[in-house]
Amino acid sequence: MNFYNHKIESNIIYVDIDKILLSQPIINAVENLGKKIVNPNIDPFAPAFGKLERLNSFNNFVNIILPPVVLKKYHNYYTIIDGRHRIALSLYNNFSQIPAILYSC
Repeated sequence: MNFYNHKIESNIIYVDIDKILLSQPIINAVENLGKKIVNPNIDPFAPAFGKLERLNSFNNFVNIILPPVVLKKYHNYYTIIDGRHRIALSLYNNFSQIPAILYSC
């Protein structure tokens, strides 16, 4: 996970991918790349339309350091505020965790 090799900062946490609620466009994008997502946790508030068309442009994904995603706690899960492409790529690459900053109101 070198591309998520962040310095230890107090505001960055590592969240289990299976605790993130996914939208249908994220699931579709990952499956269009050939990876099956089994039993995803669906975000009931996310729009079910749209595409993650830029996903194929991240072909050099493992050679760059990406910023953490921004998530919001929702019961025992997290909803995505920012970082749909990074989460999709992490799912595709079988990562178990992703660095995140928690958004709080």
